[in-house]
Amino acid sequence: MNNQITTVDYAIVGAGVSGLYTAWRLLKDSGTKPTVRVFEQGDRVGGRLLTWNPGGDEAGFRAELGGMRFFEKQQLVRGLIGQLDQLKGQEVPFFADGHEGLIWRLRGLRMNAGDADTATSRYRLRPGEDIAPFTLLNRVIDKVLKQNGQVTPSDWKGWDEVKPKLMYGERNLWELGFWNLLANELSTEAYKYMVDAFGYYSLALNWNAAEAFQNVSLDFTQKPEYKTLSKGFDQIPKALKAQVEQLGGADCIQLNTTLVRFEADDTRPGGVLLVLERNGGTEQVRAKHLVLAMPRRSLELLEPSPAFNLRINTKLRELVRSSRSYPAFKLFLLYENRWWDQKGFRGQPIRHGRSVSDLPIRQTYYMRPDACEAGRGGSCPDYGLIMASYDDSVAVDFWQGMEPTDLDRSIVKEALAELLKKHFRNFSGGRQQRREWRPPPVLHLAPIDMIDHAREQLAILHGVKVEEVPQPTYGAFADWSLDPFGGGWHFWEPQANPKEVMPKIRRPLEGRNVHITGEAYSGAQGWVEGALTTAEHVVRNLLKDKKPPKWLEGIYLGW
Repeated sequence: MNNQITTVDYAIVGAGVSGLYTAWRLLKDSGTKPTVRVFEQGDRVGGRLLTWNPGGDEAGFRAELGGMRFFEKQQLVRGLIGQLDQLKGQEVPFFADGHEGLIWRLRGLRMNAGDADTATSRYRLRPGEDIAPFTLLNRVIDKVLKQNGQVTPSDWKGWDEVKPKLMYGERNLWELGFWNLLANELSTEAYKYMVDAFGYYSLALNWNAAEAFQNVSLDFTQKPEYKTLSKGFDQIPKALKAQVEQLGGADCIQLNTTLVRFEADDTRPGGVLLVLERNGGTEQVRAKHLVLAMPRRSLELLEPSPAFNLRINTKLRELVRSSRSYPAFKLFLLYENRWWDQKGFRGQPIRHGRSVSDLPIRQTYYMRPDACEAGRGGSCPDYGLIMASYDDSVAVDFWQGMEPTDLDRSIVKEALAELLKKHFRNFSGGRQQRREWRPPPVLHLAPIDMIDHAREQLAILHGVKVEEVPQPTYGAFADWSLDPFGGGWHFWEPQANPKEVMPKIRRPLEGRNVHITGEAYSGAQGWVEGALTTAEHVVRNLLKDKKPPKWLEGIYLGW
């Protein structure tokens, strides 16, 4: 153990978006020169934002292994992008639904994506249920709102004003599970149809019904136009990292450093003493304020102490467990030629966007270089990425059965590094060369049986023989259910009232300057917007006497 104890004003654990944003705001806008340290268990920043650029940062060709997009009504992430100079001009479309050639494959039948007339013929539906799945869901939402004398809000603020008023029968809507409510309003077949066509299992599972209403209404049924960044969505934490190090010094962010536990430190009112592991040794840090920018699973992995003990402190345990994590998995296949574009569907080429099936692959996204898109200019290379599988919940279990064991992962990662080095020049047009290229954490080389299962299902989805789905140059997967993340996103539990819980979880320990931020306990779960809004709430609590900068005026932060 290192007997020397470092003292800081702010210790932030977690170098994801919320942790880095918190550090940036404290350093930039506190009006003083606070000592800030960010401790990150991994060897990179970004948390669940992680981009794989097989052709290099400038190729306009990216695989988003974690969070991958934002949209116009997400005010804080848009405002932040405008504040970070290196992100300006990087916004590009992220293609999802509504494009030519996309497919639905439901109950053994292929059809054009969105063809509700054909899709509903595969299910034994009640009269009136034979409509588009999101229309079906909107009908349920509108019915409950009408029973409460409300209309569907158009934005997050409007939903926050309405949700506390909503009742379902004799109970508050937030007390109910979404699946339970849907079971009351729809036939079993309508529910299955809706889940199959969504492409997500978790979206209609038994999470907080009031929050589910808001989430599916704003993020899915209103069909926003999605955007991402040309060099990758993880450019946001990378840009924040550069700003934090510029303002706080090169040692402000300490990677490969794990918080083991923290204890009360009465040498400072409300202060805490952190016990950290780094480079095989143990260090201690005294902090006036501790910000835990961590998901639920990471909080549960902390070693119990008198200050933070989920086993004994029932109120704290209820707060931490008020949000539920959901597993998420992505499998990418890299091709020198976009075979899906050539095959197409019913005479239409598949350029980009999302196909959906009820197979374990669930959602399949097609990706080509930005130069291929209208108005981007330049020639269109032949290579492409297919996100063969983007799935959640029970579908993740299918792929986990083929994942390498912990002992094999290091070997597999070495093999992936060698493959990427070998092919890097081909997929960057010769513009970029690197002597070494290391695969990012969470990205693993896909075993051959995983690729073979994906090829078989892609053949079924596209109506071709499996031999017509070529072997990829290589395949790679990311599984976010693994520790320390515990899931790709979070949803509020039924019977947890976020209006009461959110302020409490941001300051969970009475008499201690401990704060929790992150997407898991936000009003925009599953989005960068949620991570940022919780961080901004905490910053404003810490900088009570400082007026927020002008660019934040009018941005809604939720409860």
